[in-house]
Amino acid sequence: MFLANNDIPSLKQLLMVAFRNGAGASAIISQLVQCLDGKYSPRGNIPERELAIAFLIKVMGGSQLSFVLAKASGFASVSTVARSYKIPKLIPSISAPSRDEIWANITAFCGTTGKAAPALVPGSIPRAGNILMIDGVAINEVCRYAADRNKILGLCREHSYLVNTQANSFESIQAVEKAIDDGTCHYGKDATVIVIGPYARAVYYTPVPIGVTPSCKQETADQLAKTIKLVLDIWRAHLDGAEKHGPIWTVGSDGESSFRRMRMVLCMSETVPPMSDLEEILGKLCGLNQQTGYGGTTGTCDPKHVIKRECSKLNILLHYTDGGS
Repeated sequence: MFLANNDIPSLKQLLMVAFRNGAGASAIISQLVQCLDGKYSPRGNIPERELAIAFLIKVMGGSQLSFVLAKASGFASVSTVARSYKIPKLIPSISAPSRDEIWANITAFCGTTGKAAPALVPGSIPRAGNILMIDGVAINEVCRYAADRNKILGLCREHSYLVNTQANSFESIQAVEKAIDDGTCHYGKDATVIVIGPYARAVYYTPVPIGVTPSCKQETADQLAKTIKLVLDIWRAHLDGAEKHGPIWTVGSDGESSFRRMRMVLCMSETVPPMSDLEEILGKLCGLNQQTGYGGTTGTCDPKHVIKRECSKLNILLHYTDGGS
C-alpha cells in the first residue's frame, strides 16, 4: 500500500542498495520515507537501461531537463552520465579548417574512444571504402566564445583571417565588431559540415563528422577544393583514418553551385592510368568517362537534387505548354 500510494524516485536503485547492505523491512521502509522527504538519495548501482535513458534526455533535452528529471524522478545526473558515456567533442574551425583541427577530430571520432573499425577476416577482401560527404546547415548569425581556445567563433572562414580572433581584451572584441560593421569580415551564414561514412554493411554504417566551419557563401570552388584536398591528405596519413577505417573512394555533396564546381576541380582532374588494373576493366567499356580525381577519388551527388532539377524543368515546360506567360 505504501508503494502504491507514493511515487518514489530511484525505487529500484534504493532497493538494490538496501538488499546489498542486508537491510530488513523496517529499515527499508525508513529509507523510503526519507527518500520521499528528500533526506536520502541512493548512490551507485544505476541500471544500464536507466543510464541510457538519462543519456538520451541529456542529448535531446539538454542539461536543464536532465537536472529537473534527476531531482523529480531520480534519473542519473548529468555528471554521472558524463562519466558513463564518453562523448567525442567536435572542434569547430575558427576560419578555414586547419590540419590540427581535422587531425584532432579524426582522433576523437575514429580513434580508441570513438567509432570502432569493422573487423577483417583473414584472407578476406580489403576493407570497404568511404564517402566524404559535404553539406551546409543553417546557423545563427552571431559570434560565440570558445573558452578552451580563448577565441571568437562564428565569423566566416573566407575573411576571418583578416581580423584577430583571439579574445585578449575588450578592445580586440570591439575591433572584430568594427570589422563586421564595415564589411571587412562577416558572420557565418551557414556552416559547412564534413562527414565521413562507409560503403559497408549496415552494422558498420556510422557517419562521423570531422569538420565544421562557417561560411558567408563567398568562397570559390577552387578554395573549397583546396580544403577538401587537405582533408583527403590527412585521412590518408592518420593512423585512425584510411589504415583503420578504409580509404575515401568518393566525395559527395548536394547540387549547390560551388559544391558542383569543387567536385569537377577535385574529382575530374586525372585520367585512369594506362595499363593499370582499373584501366584493364574500364578500357573495354566504350564511351565510359574515365576521368577520376586526386588519388583516384570520384565525385557523386545527392540524387534527390537531380530529381528536383528535372521536376523544375518539367514544371516550367508544363507552364508554357498551358499558355502561361
